[in-house]
Amino acid sequence: MNGQEELVALVESHLEKLSLEIGPRPVGSANNKKAQAYIASIFAACGLNVSTQSYPCLDWQYISCGLWCAGSTLPVRPNPFSPACDLTAPFVPLDTIGKLEQSSLCDKIALVCGELSGQLKNDNTQARRLLDLLVEKEPLAVIAVAENSANHKLIIGDGSFPLPSASIPQASCNVLLAYKDHMVNLRIESDLTESEAANIIGERQSAAPKIVVCAHLDTKYASPGAIDNASGVAALLALAQEPGFQLVALNGEEYSHFHGLGAYSDADPEWENIVCAVNLDGIGVRGEKTRLAAYGCPQEVLGRLGAVLGRHPEIVHSEAWVQNNCKFFAKRGVPSFALRSCETGELVNSLIHTKGDEPYLLSPASIAATVRFLLDLRQALLP
Repeated sequence: MNGQEELVALVESHLEKLSLEIGPRPVGSANNKKAQAYIASIFAACGLNVSTQSYPCLDWQYISCGLWCAGSTLPVRPNPFSPACDLTAPFVPLDTIGKLEQSSLCDKIALVCGELSGQLKNDNTQARRLLDLLVEKEPLAVIAVAENSANHKLIIGDGSFPLPSASIPQASCNVLLAYKDHMVNLRIESDLTESEAANIIGERQSAAPKIVVCAHLDTKYASPGAIDNASGVAALLALAQEPGFQLVALNGEEYSHFHGLGAYSDADPEWENIVCAVNLDGIGVRGEKTRLAAYGCPQEVLGRLGAVLGRHPEIVHSEAWVQNNCKFFAKRGVPSFALRSCETGELVNSLIHTKGDEPYLLSPASIAATVRFLLDLRQALLP
């Protein structure tokens, strides 16, 4: 491993490459493929065996969007993967699942608001049920109320959702409800094409005990994704010269339906050789410590982890949060750890997933410290 100054400079160069030079890299896009190529080139230059795990997805290109009612032009943003449309129709307000179930939506626009909008924005079984029910009802389009549509807090981001859809702020919804007997004109210009995404894997020796370290490489649309998640990928790449790791740059974390974990599982990753898995997502926020949570860990592993944490006061053991990558490994009997900055959850509502997620928010030295922690963890867990 490089010295401290060299390691910090290496981390900083990876951050700049991913978030500034390449920039936004949503799944399926040309920039996403540039990020894949960059990661593969770093792995290869460090002497790793490089493999890709590909799966089909969509590349969505947004051109323009407009919403008009009763002579007013209303703020609106298209949801990612929305097909194009240009339609004028009445709308039906839907604020509960009961109203959705009872409403006839053919030749109308569904306005999802209130309680129902809150349920739809969650990435869970209930939200999936609501999306399926909307498809069954066959509206011309779906407009959903977002907390802050100007900040890219959009409601539907599912590549399998076939209906034109857009998100509006509450103020736009209020105007529509005031003119509920008027027609609405919704116009979305976008382009959907078939594409491909891939996980990039780097390792020295596959059939040997190893620690899997993973970080997702994709971003939300329009976000340079420094915190989320050039930070994790930069740490991943900084480990490329070290033995004992399988390094997994996962693709497709930001939008449901396209997800690299399925491709990873389909590749038969030799579960019996994986000692533990570590997920890096949103580490290195300037001025913040790093939170660590454990998933599916036996007491022996927790004991060894505790000894390592004692040498790294910059990392604090915390309660587990919802972390799908770690749950994925834990369900297969692999002890898992998630690492992220302490205030990452709060930043989701202000900077993460927006144009403001830039490298100045990060401390390369903090990311380098996480790399050092992972090296100590390797020493403690690998035979």
